[in-house]
Amino acid sequence: MKKLATILTAGMFLVAIPTLALANPVTKSTKNSTYTVFQTDEDKFLIRIPVMGYDKSGLDASMKGNVLTITGTPAKTDMKIVRRGFMPTAFTTSFTFVKNAVVSEVTVNAGMLTIAVTVPLAEDQRTKKITVR
Repeated sequence: MKKLATILTAGMFLVAIPTLALANPVTKSTKNSTYTVFQTDEDKFLIRIPVMGYDKSGLDASMKGNVLTITGTPAKTDMKIVRRGFMPTAFTTSFTFVKNAVVSEVTVNAGMLTIAVTVPLAEDQRTKKITVR
């Protein structure tokens, strides 16, 4: 179980985040990176990054070894901005996974970038159902 606590690290500026058993596979994060990690199954996780103000064409995901890098360039507009509530800027966020982690999908929907990650578990690491008689 301890291996799952080190599934994911992110970025250049590293900050320790306490882990709660399997509930939080993130151990480090980029100083200015905002993301949330959800555990959807024993070996499946979703990482969600808010990307409001970015078009799908301005987002890029690439994998080299066990490092996933996400880059974003804000969408341009020809409209006159009267008031700006937030200012999207170009960003790069990197996630380093354990060697056996698999990024199965990266999608964007309604201003949220979602990264699906599977960490294959050995049979002895899986929860076993025991019948009570």
